[in-house]
Amino acid sequence: MTFRRLLVRNLQYHARSHLAVGLGVAVACAVLTGAFLVGDAQRETLRRQADRQRAGVDAALLRPRFFLATPDPNVVNFNTCIFLSGSIQTPKASVNRRVGQVSFIAGWDPSVLAGEPALTELPAMPRSLARQLGLQIGDEFTARISVPSTIPSESLLGRKELEQTT
Repeated sequence: MTFRRLLVRNLQYHARSHLAVGLGVAVACAVLTGAFLVGDAQRETLRRQADRQRAGVDAALLRPRFFLATPDPNVVNFNTCIFLSGSIQTPKASVNRRVGQVSFIAGWDPSVLAGEPALTELPAMPRSLARQLGLQIGDEFTARISVPSTIPSESLLGRKELEQTT
């Protein structure tokens, strides 16, 4: 028996298993190709959504304290704003709800973030937060903003006056 004859008989004997392996490889390649195509499309969709949500902001600097900033004369769009954290509470007697760890943006035009200049008035609140608090347009709410301190107010030596947090 020659080597060529041995090879042909071996391929004939194991033809079904070779066919199954070949079909499995073909299906795996099709699945991976489809996943890569869907992943690329999803990545592009998420990138477009992120570009729209960042409203033209290319860089942001967040600091726990105030500092003086002089804009670079080469920068065309330079805006400043203040991010403060705190909580929001509804003063309704029937439903008293409070949401903590809320970010407040001061000194920034909210129409830039909304993308619709005519539809945003101050103070502006996301619909999801208003829904969580049970607020409608025109309802009152209390915003509490924590004042940064070198000693945390939760510690024994921290200042706990109400005037420090409102």
